[in-house]
Amino acid sequence: MSRTSGRFALFLGLVVLLVGTGAGSSFALWRSSSVVSATATVGALSAQVTGAAALTTTYASRTAATTAPVTFRNVGTVPASWHVDTTVASTTDGASSTLASRVTVLSWPVSAASACTSAAVVPSGALSGTWAAPPVLPGGTLAAGASSSWCYRTTPTADAPAAGTVTPTLTLTLSAGTWRAAASGALSQGTSATLPPQYCTDAGSWYVTLRYDKTRFPLGTYYGLLVNGQRIQVPDQGYNGYIVLNAVDVSTAVAPAGRAFTQVVVLDAAGAPTSTAVSSGYVTFATDQWGNARTVMCA
Repeated sequence: MSRTSGRFALFLGLVVLLVGTGAGSSFALWRSSSVVSATATVGALSAQVTGAAALTTTYASRTAATTAPVTFRNVGTVPASWHVDTTVASTTDGASSTLASRVTVLSWPVSAASACTSAAVVPSGALSGTWAAPPVLPGGTLAAGASSSWCYRTTPTADAPAAGTVTPTLTLTLSAGTWRAAASGALSQGTSATLPPQYCTDAGSWYVTLRYDKTRFPLGTYYGLLVNGQRIQVPDQGYNGYIVLNAVDVSTAVAPAGRAFTQVVVLDAAGAPTSTAVSSGYVTFATDQWGNARTVMCA
């Protein structure tokens, strides 16, 4: 055998050896690269409603208002769209059936629940309705762990029935793809059996007579008249049982043209108004046909 043919034979043998051993090496490499380490996390969708129960109250008069924050929260791990439905339990009781449409409901967003207090001023863009036709919150998207707080203020209207009860429920629904999650907050509001009505009598266009129940307190008790929360006129002692409201005594700053809320309240020993109302309702202010005098009518 020549030196060249010997080198070729040696080379060929090495190639065969490498190919033979390389097949196993390639297989091992494929096996090792096919083992992949990965973690799959499944998201969770969960809703929460807090604060609704704080709106529970029994109105002792039509002057009362209840204010409380309600927070709608996405406590899940994925972002979700949200909306709120308000429902009221049906009842066969006449006063309770009527009361749902006789409680005014205002709602507006707040930066934090702590910003919703009884002293908070209702913004011009506040949503308005009743428990029968409640405000519709705009909804939107809540990130995981995010919340939306809304201030609710409720007040019975002048014609709210006595001895009625309404039980609204605020339900938050979260949606993410085909996922759904819901949570509810319930409350109960009622009116006492002695809820004072307004006894208003028209007397032409210039003044009205507002009567009240003077038998609830000692005869010498003093009463004051509030219009839109502002004290009007001098106190009246319970011997009379009525207060005359003159249109000229109420400025347009206190009550512009339109409906105004009136309250006859008990005065304390210092002559300051208390929260105890013996009459509450509405009157309507306007201007006479010549445009130069204030008028007032029961309404």
